[in-house]
Amino acid sequence: MKEHSILGCGEWFDERHRVLIRWHDQREPWRVRHEVFHGPNRKTSIRYGLYVFLTPEFHNESDFAVHYNRPFEEYLQKVSQRRAMVYYGWTLRDWMRVIGRNYI
Repeated sequence: MKEHSILGCGEWFDERHRVLIRWHDQREPWRVRHEVFHGPNRKTSIRYGLYVFLTPEFHNESDFAVHYNRPFEEYLQKVSQRRAMVYYGWTLRDWMRVIGRNYI
């Protein structure tokens, strides 16, 4: 099965590090998957396509990577919630039942 994120491709400019971070909706050999909601919601992220594909530099190999960059992580969480609610036709109540926290 081919992995495909419902988030589409996108970008975010990190003011602090002065770098443009791009994410993608499909895996390529040089990209790694980042589940937007981790911990107990990791499998839920995978099930609903709430992940992005990043180069290792943007994933966990730099100071501005999502694993070390709270503003970028929070931005992805907001984008994910908005897109999932539209894609699946969810209300806020539906979202809360699936993920358990409101990010927007």
